Amino acid sequence: MASDGPTRASVDYDRAWAQRPWLGRLLRILSYLLPTIASFATTFYISRNHPPHEVGIATWQWWFGVLLIGVVVLLATEKLSRRLLPLAALFKISLVFPDEAPSRYRTALKTGTTRQIQRRIDELTAQGIEDDETKHAETMLELVAALSVHDRMTRGHCERVRAYTDMIIDEIGMSEEDAGKLRWAALLHDVGKLFVPYEVLNKEGRPNDREWELLKSHTWRGDELIEPLKPWLGEWAAAVGSHHERWDGAGYPNGLAGNDIHLGARIVAVADTFDVMTSTRSYKK
Repeated sequence: MASDGPTRASVDYDRAWAQRPWLGRLLRILSYLLPTIASFATTFYISRNHPPHEVGIATWQWWFGVLLIGVVVLLATEKLSRRLLPLAALFKISLVFPDEAPSRYRTALKTGTTRQIQRRIDELTAQGIEDDETKHAETMLELVAALSVHDRMTRGHCERVRAYTDMIIDEIGMSEEDAGKLRWAALLHDVGKLFVPYEVLNKEGRPNDREWELLKSHTWRGDELIEPLKPWLGEWAAAVGSHHERWDGAGYPNGLAGNDIHLGARIVAVADTFDVMTSTRSYKK
């Protein structure tokens, strides 16, 4: 059985998140159930307390109004409950931080809407990347959580790749320090996709040549984004920029081959490929 992350004996928990998978599942279930419950409760209340004869309109008009209100409540609640999804994703992972671990709640709230995500990306583009490792680690987590909104077809992909990477780590054996840093690299491997247009990421059918180039750019864009974390991640940072290299040298972005590809990149590539093969993607047809 794969390890779920750092053990209490080997990690200072002021600098780490422990996994809370049951809480993550509960939040995900709530995010799907709340809109339906709220809509049903609203329409039930109206039907019991404000029947057509009391309102003074025709029955068909009353039913139309009740249904319309139900739909509005459903859509509004669904929009609010989606803000639980980034937090649910963060509760599913265990991570060690360069310094004090940030609040999961605060991190998730910063990525609850597409407007917040775009504002964060614009800030990074305009102001550059923070040098402080701890602050940048929190920023990276915001962006990973944001991928679930930006790229709907691969929702949860980064978290699954991190989980598969953990299983491989458990099989091959690795020091806890190296394992903790590789978990970060696995989680961040696709963060550069935030700079790939939404329309390209979610396009139905095979991307054209220009779109493939945009998709491939996520490797070096991600490598740029994690630059402030490289002193802490060390050699394991290579997994972000090199997880699409291939043993035969036919990969990208640098055409590396064989042992020139870092072990971390090879591990994340296997985990990434397995998840792609077992998940739905828009271009598979």
